[in-house]
Amino acid sequence: QLGTMLIVNQLVDNILEGTYYDYLELYIQFGYVFLFLSIFPMAPIIAFCNNCVEIRSDSLKLCFGHKRPHQRSAKSISGSWMKAFEVMGIISVMTNCALLTYHIRTDSGNIICSARYAQTGERGSNETKV
Repeated sequence: QLGTMLIVNQLVDNILEGTYYDYLELYIQFGYVFLFLSIFPMAPIIAFCNNCVEIRSDSLKLCFGHKRPHQRSAKSISGSWMKAFEVMGIISVMTNCALLTYHIRTDSGNIICSARYAQTGERGSNETKV
């Protein structure tokens, strides 16, 4: 009995470990895409291309490298992963607002200084020489 329980626990751990790293990879990619979307708009396109390659490599791995996994149905991702994705979404909204605010402040200052230089021909004290 004890030997059978140990084998079953190891099999369950291996199955859960596989999904853990898959969800972790998705979580990291979600974070990179949504945290820095405002300053790098190409991120979703690159992530999509990465996911296409990932699907093909995972299918090859499942077809030729491993046995077929046991099917377990789930309605959605719930529990700790759902909470983690929700927190990442909230943090990404705050990060994008901060990045856009910083970018607008820096660009608007440069526009005002450049307009002043075009009118007067003199550099202000807060301008850097080009």
